Amino acid sequence: MKKYFFVAALLFACTGMSTSAAPVAQRDNYECRDNCGHHGRAMSSSDFNYLYSAVKKDSFTDDKIKDIRLGALGSKFTCEQVASILRLFDFSDDKLKALGCFSGKIVDLKNSSAIIDSFTFDSEKKKAYELLLQ
Repeated sequence: MKKYFFVAALLFACTGMSTSAAPVAQRDNYECRDNCGHHGRAMSSSDFNYLYSAVKKDSFTDDKIKDIRLGALGSKFTCEQVASILRLFDFSDDKLKALGCFSGKIVDLKNSSAIIDSFTFDSEKKKAYELLLQ
């Protein structure tokens, strides 16, 4: 229960934590400037690293999905951030569940190839593409 409180707290305050190993290289406060329809600022690197660590620590898919849903509340993400989270899942069905949590929360859909490439088979890539369009 404590873990969920901490993940939720990340939504309301900047943690100010520094991390030694960032899962993705990105600019802080990436702002969408194209016509993707999902304008806004992406989650900061420090907040994303906190969410990434919380998801990575979980052993069970259901717990990972809960962390993602909590972390995604009121947040926006880059495609590279989403792809990083998807790499934490072993099975495509689980990746698709996780991707569904990010629906409408991605600021740079023009870079969606990072997400689509997380999937192996064409049928899975098609499902992922359809989720991104929602």
